[in-house]
Amino acid sequence: MLTYGKDIGLWQFNIPAHQCCLGESDYCRRTCYNNKGNNRFDNVAESRQKNLEWTRSPTFIQDMFNELIILDTDLARIHSSGDYYSPRYFRSWLTIAKMLPGIEFLSFTKNWRVRGWLPILMESLTIPNFKLWFSADPSTADPSSIWSRCSYVSETESTCGKQRHDGTDCRSCRHCFNTIKGSVTFKRH
Repeated sequence: MLTYGKDIGLWQFNIPAHQCCLGESDYCRRTCYNNKGNNRFDNVAESRQKNLEWTRSPTFIQDMFNELIILDTDLARIHSSGDYYSPRYFRSWLTIAKMLPGIEFLSFTKNWRVRGWLPILMESLTIPNFKLWFSADPSTADPSSIWSRCSYVSETESTCGKQRHDGTDCRSCRHCFNTIKGSVTFKRH
């Protein structure tokens, strides 16, 4: 089920971190913000585990389509926790995005680091409302030579308006939704 992230102004779908992060680096595992704050509560973990189980249901695509229609949203974030754990699951989201061209989908992944995943991730390039960013941290290579939208984690700086406290959230900023080629840097939090 989608939840509304008040801090980012978006509906989001989350699954468990770590067990679903195929491209996770040691740095990411150690510093992941899903290890902190509200993310540590049992009810949050249970909700994300139920979401993971739901993604394996044969009705997931239709169920998610219905939920997004009911929510009447124009923007959705896939995973502030977790990542694409299989090609089938990734392609489920591509199908959902194709079915709902009026919704912009935002997603970040480290699966570019996993052998065999780059051609699978490239399938998203044919879907204009699916905004996929390759994520990097100080311990990984820079993916900018293989992908046009790259996000970085920094210990000291941020180009994210929300993190800079300039009065924006993801909904009002839209940098990550509108950028075709470029980058964004998030300060580790």
